[in-house]
Amino acid sequence: HSLYPKRIVSDPCIYTKCVAKEKCRVVNGKAECQPIGGAVCWASGDPHYSTFDGQKYDFQGTCKYTIAKTCGTETSLPSFKVEAKNANRGSTKVSYVDLVNIYVYDLNITVLRREHSLVRVNDLKSNLPLLLHDGKLK
Repeated sequence: HSLYPKRIVSDPCIYTKCVAKEKCRVVNGKAECQPIGGAVCWASGDPHYSTFDGQKYDFQGTCKYTIAKTCGTETSLPSFKVEAKNANRGSTKVSYVDLVNIYVYDLNITVLRREHSLVRVNDLKSNLPLLLHDGKLK
């Protein structure tokens, strides 16, 4: 018989093994393996694009461009796609990023150039900052 009570372990990450480049984090009381680190791609201005590997591109067309998407057999990420749409800027020779659509977790998140500090989630306006899908999307 011990003088000390048994210790109750409340950290579910103690029992969770994650693969390389992932770390266990507790989300809503459950252990989840989440990627360590991150990468950034962006679109801005008239129109400048930067890829995850730091390459820079300028597209003057008014097409819809795929910025990033999941592909292959990667299962540690949710399926997603990011598209940007350019619009003319008073001349057919010059354009700028007009909107960005993000498709993830069965959501369509739209960022419009003319709307500040908000996004549209499935076409409903939402103020930023915003947490979605149990905090998995910020």
